[in-house]
Amino acid sequence: MATGYDRTTQRRTAQRRRPSERSSQSARLKARKRKTNLAVFYVATLIVGVVVAVFLFAMAFQTIGDTISLPSPAQQAQEPVVTEVVRPGRDRAFGMVTATNTSSPRTVTLHLIETGRTQRFNMTEATAVLDRFGTAIAFGEVNMGQIVDILYDAASGDMSELSLSGQAWEQQHRGNLNINPEAGTITIGNQTHTYSSQTLVLNRGEPFSVAQINSEDAVTLVGYGNKIWSIRLDGGHGSIRFENADRVLNGRVTVGNSILTGLDGTRPISVIEGTHRIIVEGANIENFLADVVVRQGETSVVNLLDVTFRQGTLQLNINEPDATIILNGEVVELENGRMEMDFGIHILRVEKTGFTPVQEEFEFNQPFMRMDLELSQDRNLLHQILIETFPSDAQVFLDDALVGNSPTVVEVGAGHFHVVLRRAGYEERHFPLTVDEASPRQYLLHLVQQQTQLPPVDNNQGAAAPGDLLPPLPEDWAPVPSPGIPDWNLTESDSPLIPPAVPDNWPPAAEDMPLPPPDNVPLPPLPPPDDIPLPPLPEPGGGFDDWPDSDLGGFDDWPDSEWGGFDDWLDIPTHDDLWALPEGN
Repeated sequence: MATGYDRTTQRRTAQRRRPSERSSQSARLKARKRKTNLAVFYVATLIVGVVVAVFLFAMAFQTIGDTISLPSPAQQAQEPVVTEVVRPGRDRAFGMVTATNTSSPRTVTLHLIETGRTQRFNMTEATAVLDRFGTAIAFGEVNMGQIVDILYDAASGDMSELSLSGQAWEQQHRGNLNINPEAGTITIGNQTHTYSSQTLVLNRGEPFSVAQINSEDAVTLVGYGNKIWSIRLDGGHGSIRFENADRVLNGRVTVGNSILTGLDGTRPISVIEGTHRIIVEGANIENFLADVVVRQGETSVVNLLDVTFRQGTLQLNINEPDATIILNGEVVELENGRMEMDFGIHILRVEKTGFTPVQEEFEFNQPFMRMDLELSQDRNLLHQILIETFPSDAQVFLDDALVGNSPTVVEVGAGHFHVVLRRAGYEERHFPLTVDEASPRQYLLHLVQQQTQLPPVDNNQGAAAPGDLLPPLPEDWAPVPSPGIPDWNLTESDSPLIPPAVPDNWPPAAEDMPLPPPDNVPLPPLPPPDDIPLPPLPEPGGGFDDWPDSDLGGFDDWPDSEWGGFDDWLDIPTHDDLWALPEGN
């Protein structure tokens, strides 16, 4: 046992220890303290990790159940089967609202997503109804097809809380839906969701079919994960149909700000119900604007009959100026070869008798357009006309165009023409020619020799004075076509009506022919062809040209005697122009 001296001695010894020993002891105490703090940090980190792991596991467990199925539409229409709750206490449920009853007793029927069962729950005065943010809402704001979370008493089925689930998603879309019935998908933008035949589809609270949804409809989609659990039709669709759309060239239609399509009168445009501003544009019209009211399931009609057409001028150049012009089935008249017309597609037809019609369909889309059309004679409708003259080798002009020297054959269609005959030494002869199915095909025309100036006649010898000349032919006189010639191919030897050639020395010169007194003019006898009786002479005072025609024609058509034909005999100036026929001859 140590004495007091010894203890005192030990304390003094300790106090006399060196400073280095005291510093080493302090360092050991600090190291022990650091180890203790590190152990506490490890334990705390472990506890936090366990808590996080439990939270993540709980979240993953709540996502299970995505493969459950919905009841069929037939089952939806039936009274839901209520699953009896067998365990007591409070519980939580997650499901889609399939039915609500707002009258007493108020109930909510859910399709439980986690179990796939359908169960009905009771609303009480104490039931809290909340939106997804925890704000109180009315029970009437809970709609079929929404996904809700509930707290309920398992024994009674009474709910203490009903809230719109924050785990579900809800999207509203107006048009631009891409529905693929075969794949069972709905794509909006770059998102694709699946649906099935059991998906709850509602239109104004009534069961509906996905096949009746149009890509332009307004819908609300409610889903959980990648699956659509309900589709609510917020706005249906109708259509707009255009009448008289064919009047608009290259038409385009804008509906609101979203639809731009080609104008087609046979295919209605599907649009969402409501009022729409439409704009119709076209290459041939001014812009047409209208406000159209469209109701679900109905077709609104827009008539384009009253659109304002743009107009321009068409210049027509046709080689036959008197042709008939038909535009879109109506005969039109040109003013200085021009006409005003609407922009658009037109059908132009030009016709003239004896010519092949020309018809063209063209697009008129300019303020001014020129069109050249040429009519050609229809070979199947041409008539061959033989024109002969006596004497022959006269130039034949048809409507101022030289067609050859007589005899010549011209091919013309039906119509009215003007023939001019010209031969040196003979007067120019004009002849109106009408050609139709019944008109002659051969004409024999006599030319009149140009008159020679004769010396004055001594009236004392009984010659007629110039005032005694035969009266002129009437203004409406026209040659009579040669009758009795069945075929213009007959030669001179084949037809007795074609006069033979006149001798070169006929007619004699005026100075070689003494003029007998008027009362003693000898006339050559008329040789009757084949003893055909001659017609009676006309009344005194006329010339031979005034004799009436027989069945074979006038005297101009009779064969010549040794003096020549009657026409040539009468053309002698001394007889035809100065002398009248004696009375009684």
